[in-house]
Amino acid sequence: MAPIMDVRKYAQKGLDTVIQITFEEFDLKIGYDTLIMSDGGEVGDPRTVFQM
Repeated sequence: MAPIMDVRKYAQKGLDTVIQITFEEFDLKIGYDTLIMSDGGEVGDPRTVFQM
């Protein structure tokens, strides 16, 4: 299972901030596994969402 990382503290630094997440193992299954990152102020309240 991939680690969960709280990136909220990085979102407040500015638009030029780079977030790097490294996984030792990340096994994608079609239609089941998704990595979602957002810059909303609260969990579940994203302004911009990146889905990979």
